[in-house]
Amino acid sequence: MALATFFGVFPLAMILNLTLGPVIREWPFVPRNAVFNAAVVALLSWVVMPVVTRLLHGWLQPQSQTKDRNP
Repeated sequence: MALATFFGVFPLAMILNLTLGPVIREWPFVPRNAVFNAAVVALLSWVVMPVVTRLLHGWLQPQSQTKDRNP
């Protein structure tokens, strides 16, 4: 799960740094970080992680050998 989260967070943080970063760069430290982190959490929760978990479903939840066998 840690790798799946990394695969979601890393590109998202880079994209937000390039797009949202210049807009909020002059803001004070705490509000700037609050807005950035709120954007990361919201986008991860509702956009990025559903896609990542769907793409990595077979790896995150492999089928067990016993379920594949027919008695």
